[in-house]
Amino acid sequence: MDSNHWIQRLYKTKVRWLCILLVLCSLSLQIYGQDEPQWVQQAIAEAKEYYLIPSSWNAKWGGSITREEVATLSIALYQALGGNVDDKVPVTQFKDTASIDAQRAGELGFMNGIGEGVFAPGDVVKREEMMIVLRRVLNQIGYPITTVEDQLVHFADEDQIAPWAKEAMNDFVSIGIIQGTEVKKLVPKRNTTRAEAASLALRVYEYFKIAPLYEQANQNVVMQGISIGMGRKAVYEKLGEPIRIDQSEYGFQWHIYHKEYKHYLQVGIQDDIVVALYTNDPQWKGKNGIGIGSTQSAVRDEYSTPLVNITKGSVAYPFLLLDQVDHYLEENYYIRFIYDTIEKNQVSGVLLVHQAVERELQGHQGKITEEVRKAYERQLFDLANVERLQRKLAVLQWDDKVAKVAYEHSLDMAKNNYFSHHSVDQGTLESRLKKAKISYQVARENIYMNLNGLFTHHVWMNSAGYRENILGDYKKLGVGTAFDAEELNAAIYHTQNFYK
Repeated sequence: MDSNHWIQRLYKTKVRWLCILLVLCSLSLQIYGQDEPQWVQQAIAEAKEYYLIPSSWNAKWGGSITREEVATLSIALYQALGGNVDDKVPVTQFKDTASIDAQRAGELGFMNGIGEGVFAPGDVVKREEMMIVLRRVLNQIGYPITTVEDQLVHFADEDQIAPWAKEAMNDFVSIGIIQGTEVKKLVPKRNTTRAEAASLALRVYEYFKIAPLYEQANQNVVMQGISIGMGRKAVYEKLGEPIRIDQSEYGFQWHIYHKEYKHYLQVGIQDDIVVALYTNDPQWKGKNGIGIGSTQSAVRDEYSTPLVNITKGSVAYPFLLLDQVDHYLEENYYIRFIYDTIEKNQVSGVLLVHQAVERELQGHQGKITEEVRKAYERQLFDLANVERLQRKLAVLQWDDKVAKVAYEHSLDMAKNNYFSHHSVDQGTLESRLKKAKISYQVARENIYMNLNGLFTHHVWMNSAGYRENILGDYKKLGVGTAFDAEELNAAIYHTQNFYK
């Protein structure tokens, strides 16, 4: 774990929310009415986006939050940070509430009853009590907070904080989750409003969502010395500067590494932390023995039944299911084993994405921008050459003219909503090359839609005809990816044109 880097990141992130938190702690309850302030609306919208509060919550946000509502909030935060909640209905320990979340919060140790079998679901929650619940959520997952000194001495009402709440409040003050009022008070006995509770959960989530949980020595997947949770500085010290940096549909940036197409590695970095990894290097193997070249049966013997859904809030969303991909949750990331179905169902690629980053992906395609579009083109070119070099074939040369032909075909498909090698307006590949005045002996084309660059490449490698094109006797390659920018949730199209 790159602890120094993580501490620096925490203090950098504090700046964004400092003003809002000062307002949170100083505003009186009376300001909340029918028209909530803009910061309240923003915080609630973000909390709902991250599934920290139910979308059905439409209560008065300036009102005091109840114990039952805090239980729901604590379970949602726990799941958002990677905590596992059993699908089974928990044992009923509180007789005065039908809330499953209240039973789970008690079972996980986030909240205690106030008597034998009594939860008191309608009782309101003090600020110091809210801090205890949030700290217990973090403790259950294993996120550390190292407090270097007593921060509470700087507040005028330190003596009003209950002894059992001081450690939690000191921890959250030390990392900026709470700031106190303008007159240096923490008002621990004040009721927590729903807006405050949602905003505090949001701040905790944003601070810790990609915090490193595991030392590299305890992680199964390490790729060329890089693992999930490492800092950017440590990556650069290990691997040097990347060949290039690509924007991803997740929002993080892929740092691309290879040595003339050998030992290909993509390192996804967000907020200076490694949140994703991909490799198709034949030499890679996890500590459990599963690696590139392992069979699907060996993977399933080790990992059991693949996942088909990802849970966001209380809803299970299906993964984009591909025959050649198995999804699993390991440690704090989702791992995809991508198989070569033509070569004995052996692992041909491995993709890791931090669980919080995966949960925040919108839909299956994420956010497609011009930068992401260009990244897909570059990756599809690189990956074709990686495959060729692994089979001791000559690498292909990039060709701008044929790349333009490929792009225009992808754009034509996107604009006119079709999927075919033949364009009604532009004709066949041969006619498009002729129009572009490209001389050739043999030319071939690969097309696909609605997957990112990595998955598109593996789909092509699992199609006999497209695979033959990637590994064929050609000299030049151009790649064109396009989408209709004017269309909401537009389909994305990829085209590869090979020739010699």
